Amino acid sequence: HQPPLYYVLAAPVLAAFIGNPVSLQVHALRLFTVLVGLAPLVVTYSLGLGLWPGRRARAAALAATVALIPMYTAVSAAINNDALAVALTAAVGLLVLRTLTRSPIPRRRLTALGVLLGLCLLTKTTAYITVPLVVLALVLHGLRHRTPWRGTAQAALALALPAALLWLPWIGRNLATYGLSDPLGL
Repeated sequence: HQPPLYYVLAAPVLAAFIGNPVSLQVHALRLFTVLVGLAPLVVTYSLGLGLWPGRRARAAALAATVALIPMYTAVSAAINNDALAVALTAAVGLLVLRTLTRSPIPRRRLTALGVLLGLCLLTKTTAYITVPLVVLALVLHGLRHRTPWRGTAQAALALALPAALLWLPWIGRNLATYGLSDPLGL
């Protein structure tokens, strides 16, 4: 029932080690997750630079703070989808910061944000929090820049379309498997 993206990405790693001892397969998958767990640190550093331009030490301290959270370290060394969910939600935050400070919002940025949202939806249900946060950011952007509601609605549609194209096949599969009452297979 878990969203499939992490497991689809990890499958080639496992396939490369099939036939080896299980302990080696486990280590390979854990190393894969560790590498995925490095991505949020890079994104967090970039987010720090976006929040505090020119303050590299502050951005590095922000990334180091994330890296040194014991549970983050533990989760990043386990075979699970948490590290990828953190990486993608952090990337959404960074893209929101870089995109929604502009007016008008470039269409390709909205598409990229929609793709990231779709990837979040395919990674872990806790990453679904990105959807209302992005919608809130769009509404606040519209209010700040006095964008007509029609323009905000068009921006929302521009990012919803790629997200839906990525997410709907999996939800369709879940509806066929679990029925209308449980589309997430919970």
